[in-house]
Amino acid sequence: MCDLPRYVPSDLRARPLRVIATLAGLSLGTLAAAQVVPPQAPPAATPPTSPAGAPTAAPPSIAPGSDPGLTVPEGYRVVDSESYPDDPRIDIARRLLAGGQFAEARVVLETVLKQKPTLGRAQFFMGTTLSKLKQYEQARPYFEKSIAGGETFPERKHAHHFMGWASYNLGELERAKTEFEAHLALVGEEPDSIFALGLIAFDSDELDVAEARFQKALDLQQTPNPNKRDLAKAWARLGDVSMRRDDAAKAEERFMQSLANYPDLEEVWLKLARARDRLGKTIEADRAREEAERAKERVAQRSKRPPATPGPEQPAPAKDAPKPPDPAGSPTDPPATPKR
Repeated sequence: MCDLPRYVPSDLRARPLRVIATLAGLSLGTLAAAQVVPPQAPPAATPPTSPAGAPTAAPPSIAPGSDPGLTVPEGYRVVDSESYPDDPRIDIARRLLAGGQFAEARVVLETVLKQKPTLGRAQFFMGTTLSKLKQYEQARPYFEKSIAGGETFPERKHAHHFMGWASYNLGELERAKTEFEAHLALVGEEPDSIFALGLIAFDSDELDVAEARFQKALDLQQTPNPNKRDLAKAWARLGDVSMRRDDAAKAEERFMQSLANYPDLEEVWLKLARARDRLGKTIEADRAREEAERAKERVAQRSKRPPATPGPEQPAPAKDAPKPPDPAGSPTDPPATPKR
């Protein structure tokens, strides 16, 4: 739970690039991950076309020997937005971030900030990138500058959210609480910041407050297409509350709900095993530990694959995934899965 959440607010969905830059210094794999296509000049600057619609003149190219640091060729630069200053390379960095290519995104953003050191949107995404790289102390100043600059780029209202996670991971709970509350004041009820406040309350042993916030985060995610991993984390934390209250039976039920949503959480399988140990369910506890190993193997296998197309993390249910508790409230246990 110490990692930054995978939450991406709905209003941060990819917006089309207003212009796509020809880039130097990027591998074909990086370009594919960023979903970059060859550039097209703005309509006003487009030369006459043939009857077939093909341009009669080739677009400009980067001169040999020029800076390979993701340069945008002259004539391809985008005029700043009417509402906030911007740079097309930021959208490339954002796509790299969404694809898990954090180091590559950092290179792009460092180049942008070298040329435009006060650009708020670039500062925001640099903070996000450093947080993804778990460099939380270095990330916070970028979020702070992105807010202080006053530029009204669309992601600015979420800077408090990510600054809250950076503070939480640095162990500064009061600072984290202040940031998450500031985020909620700007955007209203947002499940991940509410979940984070639940974590802070749990760490402070305020169990009633923590339970209410985890439940609220869970309720807000009851949508037609929820993020199953986020649902699983909320259920798992509700299970933690039950364990701290020494209610192992309730904890077992909640851990089962968590794994029914996302069976690849090794840590939750181990928590389920501990709950069953307390209940004297030795055989079932051993099965849960075996499933923890299988979950670990599945995650390791996925990590070896090439970066996938960005999208919500919704894995296909594993054969050994537990079913939710039955209507009577007694959790149904999955049968033992034969070892591979």
